[in-house]
Amino acid sequence: MDNRSRKAAFAGSFYPRDPDDLESAIRNYLEKAEPETPGGVIRAIVSPHAGYVYSGQTAAYGYKSISGNSYESVIVISPSHRESFDYSSIYDGDAYLTPLGEVPVDRELS
Repeated sequence: MDNRSRKAAFAGSFYPRDPDDLESAIRNYLEKAEPETPGGVIRAIVSPHAGYVYSGQTAAYGYKSISGNSYESVIVISPSHRESFDYSSIYDGDAYLTPLGEVPVDRELS
């Protein structure tokens, strides 16, 4: 199978394209986040996904609450902003390309 990777379509518009700028923004949001310590094991978080200037700080609370934990797989469920359909869609590629590197898709799970 050919390596098929989805490019970061919105890098530079909704979040920084430059890896150093992106890493700095994420680090800044996480440093400011002070989530309450939840009881038990966190199995899911609900995170906003608007442009970082709009929702980055809010998203950081959820991600910081799971920092230090280990997960075998992460499942991202999100709406389509371009198409309307009455079913779920699963990306059939091999990876997502981000300014911070490639994120592989668990092909067996998907």
